[in-house]
Amino acid sequence: MKKFIALLLVLTILLPTLVFADVAIGERPIDRVPRITIDGTVYVPLRITAEAHGAYVVWDAKNAVVIVHCADDSEFIIDINVTGGFNQDGTIYVPYIFANETFSRPVGPVADGAATQEAVPAGNANIHGLISRVYYGENVAYIFGSMHASRAHWFPLADVVEDAMSRADVFVFEIDLTAMADPDVSAYSQKLMFLPDGTVLSDVVPEDVLAQFEQTLATYGGMQLALLETMTPYAAMSLIQMMFVMPLVDLDVETSVDSYVQMHAMSVGAPILGLNDVLYELRLAFDIPMDIQIEGMRYFMDLDSAVASMLLLAQAYEDQDIDALRAMFHEDIQEGEYGNYFLDIILHHRDRIFAEEIARLLQETEEPTTFFVTVGIGHLLGDGIGLVFYFLEEMGFDVVGLYE
Repeated sequence: MKKFIALLLVLTILLPTLVFADVAIGERPIDRVPRITIDGTVYVPLRITAEAHGAYVVWDAKNAVVIVHCADDSEFIIDINVTGGFNQDGTIYVPYIFANETFSRPVGPVADGAATQEAVPAGNANIHGLISRVYYGENVAYIFGSMHASRAHWFPLADVVEDAMSRADVFVFEIDLTAMADPDVSAYSQKLMFLPDGTVLSDVVPEDVLAQFEQTLATYGGMQLALLETMTPYAAMSLIQMMFVMPLVDLDVETSVDSYVQMHAMSVGAPILGLNDVLYELRLAFDIPMDIQIEGMRYFMDLDSAVASMLLLAQAYEDQDIDALRAMFHEDIQEGEYGNYFLDIILHHRDRIFAEEIARLLQETEEPTTFFVTVGIGHLLGDGIGLVFYFLEEMGFDVVGLYE
């Protein structure tokens, strides 16, 4: 199963961008809903969004909440103030991010009229994500290692993580996740993920590699090459990971660990920041030299091994087996240009960017502020792999682990 972890873990920066998968294969109901942008945040009308997904809404004026009635006769309650929404001339708007999370997965009844979407299921409360604390004067940053997918029973997270989240004034992710709803960002991501007009995979990928790739699709996923032929090799492989590999190991990318933290931030109305510019992150993820993309495709043919590798990765994260995660990085990152790109650009280059931005937030924020920083667990593993903690210590910060 060697040579697959680099491909799989590059998803650390892809998952927030992969709304393009729905656009490329088939438009979702929420994609047909009109949007408005205010101060950089994208909003959608709640009633129209619900109806597009087969539900309808009723305004409860007495309690100032909206009751959503679903097609399966279940219902749930939304407190508009909690979501960051507002009423404009009788039309209730909610953030696109909230609406996408709410209507893109099954929802059920809420017990005792709680003014939230659904009660968080009781989880194993095991996931600490190497959470660590860094001080600078009266400012503090809690740094947590996530996986950009999840299993339902992972939540709630370990008590030390939930406590840090409750203390936070500002939430910080690899990118500002709210920016992904910006139509300009979405358009830019699609530009990077698709080949130039009139170009298809057969124009850029060697015949033998393309033949193997098509056979892999037919054998494992039952997907036709015609659905992918206008995508870049890397985007096509990423989409297959999303649609085939991750569901096979019970990983949900829409309700990821990141989105769990994000929904908490939104529920308390906390600001959300990004460690890196979203357009720059997209370029790192998808503007990859074609020869490197083709090399990655050559290693992509045995999806059985890809599934096995992802299963081990998910289980190691679920068990918080940090030694196993480190070993997987050490042993399974492939050699060659593709592996070098992953280590040098996707990990180490971004590690330094993340560490420098954490340092800047701590040093330049004048009011005493507590930050909760979420990055992929791979950026925190150390031992020459994820070096965020190393770079912070190099800058003179004292990184204190809070996990057992």
